[in-house]
Amino acid sequence: EYGPGAAAEMLHGGRVALFLDGLDEMPEAARPLALRRISEEAGGLRIVLTSRPEEYAWAAQFLRPWDNVAVIELRPVGPADAAHYLLHGQPGPRRAAWRAVADHLIEHPDGVAARTLDNPLTLTLAREAYASRDPSELTDPGCFPTEVALRGYLTDQILVTGYPDERQRAHAARWLAWIAQRLGPSRDLPWWEIPAWIPRWQLRLARVVTIWIVVGLINGIALNIVAALTSGFTGNLAIGLLANLGYGMNTGLLFGLVFGIWLGRHPRPRTLVARWPRLEDLQRVFSDGFTLGVGIFVAFAWGIIGGLAFGPAGGLASGAAVVLAVEFRNLWSIPSADSRSAMAAGTYRADRRATAVTGLTLGLVMLLAGLGSDVSLGFASPIANALGNALPWGISVAVAAWLAIGQAPRVAFTEMVLVCQHRDRVRFMPLLEDAADRQVLRQAGVMYQFRHATLQDRLAGYRPPAR
Repeated sequence: EYGPGAAAEMLHGGRVALFLDGLDEMPEAARPLALRRISEEAGGLRIVLTSRPEEYAWAAQFLRPWDNVAVIELRPVGPADAAHYLLHGQPGPRRAAWRAVADHLIEHPDGVAARTLDNPLTLTLAREAYASRDPSELTDPGCFPTEVALRGYLTDQILVTGYPDERQRAHAARWLAWIAQRLGPSRDLPWWEIPAWIPRWQLRLARVVTIWIVVGLINGIALNIVAALTSGFTGNLAIGLLANLGYGMNTGLLFGLVFGIWLGRHPRPRTLVARWPRLEDLQRVFSDGFTLGVGIFVAFAWGIIGGLAFGPAGGLASGAAVVLAVEFRNLWSIPSADSRSAMAAGTYRADRRATAVTGLTLGLVMLLAGLGSDVSLGFASPIANALGNALPWGISVAVAAWLAIGQAPRVAFTEMVLVCQHRDRVRFMPLLEDAADRQVLRQAGVMYQFRHATLQDRLAGYRPPAR
């Protein structure tokens, strides 16, 4: 209606203003850079930037003085305005209850309640916390002798409002406090960094043990089934069962060591994209000489292991196939967290899908390598070879890769470690999504953030009761 140049005309005519909220909630190192980019790229625009005074003053000292700047520092809410806000919209009986609090604020402007209820956040929390209770305890020095005590209590009401059920609230507070303590001064919570908050050896140990047990049972059970279907057990039945299970567990340990330590090296979530490989993709795959060297070593090591089942040629072929499949996964995967339109839960689900597809691909590679091998564990029948050798190994590789590659499985192993440490189960992604739904957290792109910095600081000092 106004023509294709309407937006440009509004911009050049000074009809567009730029509002940026929360400079103080950015990482400390990014604040001066943000101000510098605003100065360079937003020339001619009217800009409104909000921040706490100390954080703004610290960041501004790294810049040359700005022209035409008005620094406006908001004053505390006065007792009269606070009293008016608390009484506004209150029905008859509730208005009478709040009238006593309002009168106290006006009569004691230097009291604990007046000094605490001097900003929009604490005033809003006070109205919500005492929506159906007697608010007179806000002015009781026996309940709240200091500003810190009253402000902390009102901050806790964010959790009380978000989690009305006491049991749910205790569980959420425990683990949100665990997260807040590890975030430190940072306000951004990327879910894929949660595994970095526990010792790396614990994460790898959990992964190795899980792959060892799962793959060992798969191979042991498969060997027993094949033995029963082909020639039956000769001699002691129990010894035969245990021997096959022991061989399977040894195989599982080898899988655990290879997949649990070597694989899953990408620090960020990834998603698979269907496209033709590009030159830069090939350069990225082969740019890391150390990675390539480790891959070649693992290929030969895996070839020796696979040689026990597939023979030397089949073992080396399967080893090379596994390594190439994992490395060339980079050709069809990109970091999903780099997308401007991505959301936190979406990157988690995309990483799980990418991990599952990679696991299935590796399992199929191993299955084909096993079926194409001329030498097996002594089974002459092709069906026995497939059931007792190629198929279990293909399934084992698929399961091991699914448990080892990607950031989503790392989060699951982190949860396993924390269960052993705290004896309290936590599932981080459901916890974070639920907290966002309850307005305790918010999403900023692929990051989660505590909705109020004061809540994060409060939880950072929280010590849950021992279990």
